[in-house]
Parts: sequence; structure tokens; C-alpha cells
Amino acid sequence: MREAIETDARWVLELAADLIERVGWTRQQQCDSHGRVCALEAIRETSGNLGERAAACDLLLEHLGLKKDGSIANWNDQARSRGVVIRELRAAAREQTILSPTRAERGLK
Repeated sequence: MREAIETDARWVLELAADLIERVGWTRQQQCDSHGRVCALEAIRETSGNLGERAAACDLLLEHLGLKKDGSIANWNDQARSRGVVIRELRAAAREQTILSPTRAERGLK
């Protein structure tokens, strides 16, 4: 089950990056009057449930080196650009794919 959640979390990070590419990115708020979203809101909107959302946030924080004392909201607000946010979301998804192969990738049924 943990593996399925990790796979879903990686997908959520990819979808969150796609959403920011499509609608735009904002800081200091979840969503602005133009519909642009912050990283955390993009994760919230693209996750199917609280478990997926929490797992995606954990993966991103781990990738950013903020697992112990960081927050996605603070990181988002300090990010230099939309491109940086999108790049880090995608990198976190790819990194976890490499570090946490699925059962099929390991040759298990």
C-alpha cells in the first residue's frame, strides 16, 4: 500500500507542475484573483485524497532538504520564479521514481 501511495504522490507532483504551467504561479496566497496557484494549492487541487496530498508534500519536502523543519508554503514564497517551482516539483517526482521503484520495476508481482 505504501508503494501505491508513493506512486500516486509522484503523479500528484507532476500534475501540480502541469497545473502551475497552465494557470500560473503565485506567492503569499493560495490562489490569486487571476486563478494562479501556489505550489501547495497546486498539490491540494491535484491530489485525490488527504493521504496522497500528505505523501506528495513529504516527497517534495524531502527533495528540497526541508523534511525536518520546512514548509512548502515558505519555500514557495521564497522561490525566485514559476520556473523554479515547476522544475523542483518535477525533480522531486523523478527523484522519488529513481529512489523508490515500483514493484514492477523491481521485477515483483
